[in-house]
Amino acid sequence: MYVFDLLAITITVVLTMTIVSFFPTPSRLLRQSGRSSSDQSFGRLFGSSWLGVDSTSASLTQSGQALKSAHTMSEQRSKFNGFQFADLNLVHSGDVKRTTQLVGRALKMGYDAVAINIDVGDPFCGGVDKIVNEIHGEPVPKKKRKQMAKEANVSEHDAIPKPFKVDLATLDQTDLKVVEANGRVFRQFSRLTVTLSDTTSIHKLANHPRVKLYDLVAVRLADPTFLTTLSKKGDIVDIVTFPVSSSTKPCWLYQPKLIRAVAAEGLGFELTYGEALHESANRQLFISYGTTLAQTAGPKGNLFLSSGATDVIQIRGAYDVANFSCLINTPTSKGIHYVSTIPKAILLRSQARRLTLKGAWHVTDISAVPSKDKTPAEALKDLLKIEEFSKQAELKSGQQSADAMEVDA
Repeated sequence: MYVFDLLAITITVVLTMTIVSFFPTPSRLLRQSGRSSSDQSFGRLFGSSWLGVDSTSASLTQSGQALKSAHTMSEQRSKFNGFQFADLNLVHSGDVKRTTQLVGRALKMGYDAVAINIDVGDPFCGGVDKIVNEIHGEPVPKKKRKQMAKEANVSEHDAIPKPFKVDLATLDQTDLKVVEANGRVFRQFSRLTVTLSDTTSIHKLANHPRVKLYDLVAVRLADPTFLTTLSKKGDIVDIVTFPVSSSTKPCWLYQPKLIRAVAAEGLGFELTYGEALHESANRQLFISYGTTLAQTAGPKGNLFLSSGATDVIQIRGAYDVANFSCLINTPTSKGIHYVSTIPKAILLRSQARRLTLKGAWHVTDISAVPSKDKTPAEALKDLLKIEEFSKQAELKSGQQSADAMEVDA
């Protein structure tokens, strides 16, 4: 009897151990899944992204699957609205051939909207306000000061060149046909980047005749007080940017209230990755600045990523750029918006800022609205009582009379 009991206990223990081997413990699951899906996939995903490998062609990890599922609806919508990805910073340094190569590379990498950026630095430094009152210790005559001011205005005007766009005929027509076959339209936009160093720079920027020719206007800020101005008068600027390769952090980077107030006006904050692809020091600065800006701006901070490319090797595919979002502590599922929806919102705001009319509303009582029962002659008589309409009617009548005289002659 004792032997049978011992045999039964042995069989029970063996069966229990067998079942446990098929169903791992929670701690074992945590060790396995945590190591493989977190550490290993993180290294593989960003190692390939940083080297420019298309992560979508490889087997998707958990981060890649989240990225793809989050952007599925955006891909479907792009077939109807003609827009999917944008790179808003391809630097034009005066070399037409190099800029054409940059645009062609962006087109080949899947971007259907690019902005050609002309960076002029601080065009207003050394202007009228910088004119000294003495030359070699002697007072400058009034007539001489006027001449110097006139020359300074001319230099400020010439410091901002006209916009530049690439001739589409010089691009690879096969790539253009691929974009059109996917229901999208390739678009080019012009961009101007300036540095604001004093309080008068914004006024000069707003009234400069050539600035109005650009689709996008980006600024670098030398003082946090400029954010206060942009939060109230941000209708002349579209993008706030800063040099990622500079070891000196932007002075406004730790102003969350001002940054969010500016973002509420529709302005975007740009983070460029092109220079971070070459040197480890630049990569550290990219991660440091990007993490700080993402935390300070918050989820509605209008942060977006662009290349800032001066060479074709600095341009990465849209999905690879979206993967960079994990380097700044942002979920990959939201990183795709850094190259799609947020740049699109900035472009739409820019078009609305430049191409819409500004005016005022006049509210009146319903009784003052002209009746539909009036004859055309009576309605015209009432309209002629308005001074502006009357002057326009007289001008039009004079032009018609002049045209009639030319015909008779």
